[in-house]
Amino acid sequence: LIGELKITDNNEAIRAALNGVVGDYLEEKKNPLKITMQFRHLSKIITLNKKSLQSTLPEINGKILLMVHGSCMNDIQWTRKDHNHGLMIAKEFDKTPIYLNYNSGLHISTNGQNLNKLLEKLISHWPVNIEELVIVAHSMGGLVTRSAIHYGLQQQKTWTKHLKKIVFLGTPHHG
Repeated sequence: LIGELKITDNNEAIRAALNGVVGDYLEEKKNPLKITMQFRHLSKIITLNKKSLQSTLPEINGKILLMVHGSCMNDIQWTRKDHNHGLMIAKEFDKTPIYLNYNSGLHISTNGQNLNKLLEKLISHWPVNIEELVIVAHSMGGLVTRSAIHYGLQQQKTWTKHLKKIVFLGTPHHG
């Protein structure tokens, strides 16, 4: 039945909220409503290989802008009233926009570890020389980003060397 549901922005928002509230349960029970961490662009999953990256991101360059959403949200919600914040920032600063979609109901450290691994894979398959990685993180997304940086530095991951800036929007750094 779930596989037959039509994918709409509203359905995706409901699924993101559900994952934010009971995402750990959905993961534990292997429920098909669980969200698996992935990079997306214009609501479509990005397969992490050079050919797919080039075809999904036709104006790809060496400046990556990663948009990381907050709790109970998803990558689609960076758009409001037909204004996509990631696309506009990327255009203004000549960057290639990538959006993270993840289960915000999982523990921050779990998401941080997963993001660390996913970023390393993204960097290793990026089809052009990387000049910089910039992350814009909203709310819990900032905590997940900080966690990924912790694990990335601890494990001496390549992606951390490309990270130049992080913009935190409403991140509860002190709880």
